[in-house]
Amino acid sequence: MLGTIDLALPAGLGLETSLSWVDRLRWLQELELVAASGSVRYAPWSVGGLASYGMGALSLVRIRPGLRAPSEVQPAFELGGGVQVWASHALAVRVDSRFVHIDDAPNFRRTVGGVTLRLP
Repeated sequence: MLGTIDLALPAGLGLETSLSWVDRLRWLQELELVAASGSVRYAPWSVGGLASYGMGALSLVRIRPGLRAPSEVQPAFELGGGVQVWASHALAVRVDSRFVHIDDAPNFRRTVGGVTLRLP
């Protein structure tokens, strides 16, 4: 992951935008992905500072199947869920697992960790 902006909103909602790069997926030695994503998270419950959430994302993914091959841009979607722990009123640490689907590439899972900032 190159970078992400993640904001917590009222009513258990959260928004995230991210730019990520995956160089040569382990099971596909020559596939490179660059993805720009926007996602929505919903945390239906929390106990103390611990909350679980589900998330969905839409992405534009640039796929390059080899070092010398031309790249192409395709839409993708991600579904997943995870947990976040609030360290303070404004700061949380989170981790989730996501299923990623791209029409002309193999589906895969990825694990993402991040920091969430709550708006005042």
